[in-house]
Amino acid sequence: MFSNIYHQHDVTDLKRISKKDVRASFIRMVSKDANSRMTGSAMARIGRSFTHRLLELGEEKLGPPPVPYCFIALLVHNALNRTPPLGFFRKFVMEEDGKHQKIFNLKCRDTLPLSDLIRVHSLACGSKAQNSFKRLNDIGLARLIPYNGIENLRDAMESLTIVRIRHQALAIEAGQQPDHNVRPEDNIALTSRTLYRW
Repeated sequence: MFSNIYHQHDVTDLKRISKKDVRASFIRMVSKDANSRMTGSAMARIGRSFTHRLLELGEEKLGPPPVPYCFIALLVHNALNRTPPLGFFRKFVMEEDGKHQKIFNLKCRDTLPLSDLIRVHSLACGSKAQNSFKRLNDIGLARLIPYNGIENLRDAMESLTIVRIRHQALAIEAGQQPDHNVRPEDNIALTSRTLYRW
């Protein structure tokens, strides 16, 4: 799939691949019970390949960027501005936009804040790792977070990501647009007691 991405010559062909091949790969991994690390690593590598190819296509058309690409400042900003998944009374923080009033956004409320927290700490210890689980190893070696904290973060990331991945796979199989919005009544194993423990 990766070489196929790099051989595309326009955005339309990249879109076609993302809608067909990427979704099929995702469903295949989830149906084979791949853990969140395997699924996340594969999807992240695919995402980086798309990003890299889009940047190449952009530079071919528009020339080099006027300033170097910089993401670190955005990562730190995002990490400092995320809302945690549990409110003051240990209840899930639900979306309040009307459309998803009774929806728990698993990406915005859990995996993004965790990923951002891990990224900021990995930057502090000089980690070059490209996924959260490898970054946690480096953070643990640098002793920026105690061992039990590292294990709790690892367990939280794995559990919450698996819930989100399974939710998305079910949506794709049902012919729906995958999202990160899980209803509390869905049969996905996630409880506020479990989240609070982390």
